[in-house]
Amino acid sequence: LNQVERHPLLPQHDLLEYCDSRGIVVQAHSPLGNGSEVLLENDVVVRVARENGTSPAQVLLRWNMQHGVPVVTKFTSEK
Repeated sequence: LNQVERHPLLPQHDLLEYCDSRGIVVQAHSPLGNGSEVLLENDVVVRVARENGTSPAQVLLRWNMQHGVPVVTKFTSEK
């Protein structure tokens, strides 16, 4: 298992191909970005979310899943 940051702005195509050729599963961590709003406010992501009646976060998670890459997310809470 190889956990890497992966999202539409960092798709890691070469790494996916390499791991796939060696039977290594790639798991996406930080599929929503690393605490930045850049991905969640990306024009294309927002447009796709609006067109499909979903949130930008759901679009980003689905993007990985549609590429066959499992995701792991983390939850942070401001307290």
